[in-house]
Order: sequence, then structure tokens, then C-alpha cells
Amino acid sequence: MTCIVGIVEKDHIIIGGDSAATSGDSISIIKDPKVFKVGSFLFGCEGSFRFIQAIKHMFISPKLANKDINKFMCIDVVNEIMRVCEESKLSKTENNKFGSALIGFKNRIFELDDDFQIFESESGISAIGGGADIALGSLYTSKGLNSYDRCLKALEAAEAFNTSVSKPFTILKT
Repeated sequence: MTCIVGIVEKDHIIIGGDSAATSGDSISIIKDPKVFKVGSFLFGCEGSFRFIQAIKHMFISPKLANKDINKFMCIDVVNEIMRVCEESKLSKTENNKFGSALIGFKNRIFELDDDFQIFESESGISAIGGGADIALGSLYTSKGLNSYDRCLKALEAAEAFNTSVSKPFTILKT
């Protein structure tokens, strides 16, 4: 499990994530960040590490070409992610899932669910992973802070109350 947090501001977006890898009762801290940029996209991923690696190293940014951004994300970006999963021969887990992601693009954050549906939160805040509910509570109550501090506090809250979330944190902004 993990915690990935996203915040939309007027002039930028920010996505942050932890470094925990858990299996059963054990936890490892990974070097490879779950939050990264690919072209003009900012990703924060959770789930299968193979899914995260495939997105990080195989995703080719589609061109927007004057399309509606929501339509572009739902069709072009999702199709590219599906291509990456197919070409990397990702096997679905026993729960039929690869993973999920927060995807930042053009000052908006979209959530890619584990069944490839995609949506955008009206609130301007998002969180996924085992620490998501804790992080969302922190984001809701920290509205007066700058986005970096809000993101950091949300990840710290998730780490404090969820055993599958751990430092170091990676926080990137556009």
C-alpha cells in the first residue's frame, strides 16, 4: 500500500507520494520514486511496482491536438496506458488490478482507477492508496497553507496513522 496526494492550485499542480513497499507484515523502503514526470505529465502511482515501472519507462505522451482535455485523458491517455500494460505483459493480480494513479496534466489532476476508468475531482484535491482517507482529511483541514506544505502534512498524517506509508516523500510540482 502507499499514499499518493494531489493538489490543484491556480497556477500549478503538486503530487506527492511515499516510498513504502509492503508485503504481508513486512515493509521495505524503495529508492525508485512513485511520483515522476513523463513529458508534460506528472504521475503518482500505487499498486504493482511493475505497473509503476512500465508507466515510468514506456509511456509515450500523446499529443493533445486541440481536443477537449477530459476527452483526451479518457481516450488517448488511457489507451496509451493500456498499451503500456499490454506490451509490458503485465499480469493482473488476484484482485484483477494493476494499480492506480494520479495524473497531472495542464493544471488538472485526474485519477486513473485500477479498471482504467478516469475521473477528475471537483474539490481540487485527490489521494489514492492505503493512506488516502487520512491524507484527504489532512488536505481538507489545511486549506490555508501553501500546496507544498499541505501535501507534506497529508503524507505525514498518512504515515503517522497507516503502517503501509513511510518516508522519504517525493513531492513534485508543475
